Amino acid sequence: METHQPIITIGSHVWVQDPTVGWIDGKVVKVAGTKATIKSNGKKIVKKINNSIGEDPEASNIIGVLDIYSFKNFKINSFEQFCINYTNKKLQIILMTQNVYAKENIDWENINTTQNDDVLILIEKLLTLRNDFSSCQRFVEKMHQTWKSLNRFKKPKLSLTDFTINHYAGDVTYQADEFLNKNNDRVVAEHMDLLNTSECPFVANLFPPSPRESSKQSKFISLRTLFKNELQGLMQFLNSSAPHYIRCVKPNTDLKPGNFEKFNVLNQLRCGDCEED
Repeated sequence: METHQPIITIGSHVWVQDPTVGWIDGKVVKVAGTKATIKSNGKKIVKKINNSIGEDPEASNIIGVLDIYSFKNFKINSFEQFCINYTNKKLQIILMTQNVYAKENIDWENINTTQNDDVLILIEKLLTLRNDFSSCQRFVEKMHQTWKSLNRFKKPKLSLTDFTINHYAGDVTYQADEFLNKNNDRVVAEHMDLLNTSECPFVANLFPPSPRESSKQSKFISLRTLFKNELQGLMQFLNSSAPHYIRCVKPNTDLKPGNFEKFNVLNQLRCGDCEED
């Protein structure tokens, strides 16, 4: 297969990755063979954006952008997909916009929405299980024993470490083989301290100095606990703000214009808890 290298000419606008400040934009002023001389206009994009977010404690108003993960159902669904689907459902409740349409007198046909409170309650119960199971199989067995009577919870026949949850968009089977390992994963304090001493300011700022605690004072916090706490903080923040929600629907999987895949679009609406009468 023949490949083509991008053509860079004098005057081209380019982005250059600088090791200390991230991306810098500039223009090509000289080209010699495979080498190009670039003159930056001084706009240090990444550094400027990072410094402008949350740096002013006196600011009375802020504008933020929240990119929400879509509902996930892969061939293999692990701890990450479990957390993503839970987060997606929690945020959908806040960001449903039909009340805004009615308030603004927009011509709109009502869409049924299913809150799935029982699904949320089930997932939140799963997130409260202890961390001290000897194996993932014991972890799943405990779930099956506790919630076998619930319609939303199912036990696959051919696996000892899988469990299925009936979401609004359909059944999702989760493979719990790595649930415990991923839940108990944590960043070692010494690693944080090492990265904080990086000569690259961008990397160092990502890992602020960790508070010094004695072994008796320090307490392990599981990943699911951190996740729940951060999600709760996000929910409180959204409830205290005025969010505007843009629902994006991909018309086709080929990313081409003029092609509308009905089944694909309908499935996305179902995953977003929206389905027309």
